[in-house]
Amino acid sequence: VEVKLKVADSDNLSEDKENLTEFGDLQSSVCSSIAQAFLFPILDSFFHMDVAVRQSSLNVTLLILQQGLVHPSQCIPSLIAMSTDSENSIKVKAEQQLSDHCSRYGHFMQSHLMAGVKKSFEFQVLTNDVARGYSECQSAFQSLLGHVYNLVKSNKQNRRAFLKSLLRHFDEYEKNSLAYLLYLADNLAYFPYNTYEEPLFVIHHIDMTVSVVGSNLLHSLKEALCIKSNEDESEESIATKNYDVSHVSNCCRSSYGFFAISSLKQHLMKSFGLSTSKCQDYTPNESNKAYDRTISKKIDVAFDPPLDLKTIQHETPHDVTHCLKQYLE
Repeated sequence: VEVKLKVADSDNLSEDKENLTEFGDLQSSVCSSIAQAFLFPILDSFFHMDVAVRQSSLNVTLLILQQGLVHPSQCIPSLIAMSTDSENSIKVKAEQQLSDHCSRYGHFMQSHLMAGVKKSFEFQVLTNDVARGYSECQSAFQSLLGHVYNLVKSNKQNRRAFLKSLLRHFDEYEKNSLAYLLYLADNLAYFPYNTYEEPLFVIHHIDMTVSVVGSNLLHSLKEALCIKSNEDESEESIATKNYDVSHVSNCCRSSYGFFAISSLKQHLMKSFGLSTSKCQDYTPNESNKAYDRTISKKIDVAFDPPLDLKTIQHETPHDVTHCLKQYLE
């Protein structure tokens, strides 16, 4: 009997060796299916007020990625959000993983950046009373998305595409919340720009947006206030008109994004010492080595757009009179 059992064990061992590769493939497939099934609940669990929960969510996500159980692109938006966490241990790990993704899969990472920006804003809304796009460290302001910008800025084409994607939201101001526009403006104000070309490119597109959006907003507000061409636009004259308050309020709401981006231009010019003539002379299609020179920045210049935080939180101007004063100015 003992001999028969030994022979049977030997036969089974031989079969196990032959099926080892097949068994490994099957096990990997099962693990991948489980990881895929629970991936998004794991990523969503990061959006939690408890730091320990966020830490666990990140660690499990990193383990799944290290095992290669899911496609990395599925995690990029959430990793970008994680990289804006105020908890330094979470922030550093997320940034390291993003850097690894960029070096390995840079060709498809670009297409997931804006989804990540949106995710990061949603995370900041969850964890802060007002979502601002910067942090303050040793009296210096830093963009929350500064690491993401560092990943793309070395490639001119990718850098410009990313900046244009951010600035495009100000063209579509009616589709975006005031809080989101402020968050984007904060990041654009404090990105780690290295060359003259970078802030000049942003200012150039701001000018294009202001010329179109500004004139449209002005026309809409004049219509709402029943102001005709060449008519007196003094505060006393406007006060006598019978205008639709809700219509004026909507126009005022739209103007806040315009105020934010106009303030952004002034901030960049002041921070980098850019004159009006230098900004006007710049064209994106021009090849000028002077624009590739390293630029220095004043670290003590704060970005402070004329936006009321209550207005940002409630999405509607709480004081139409205040908006009219801004219009007259």
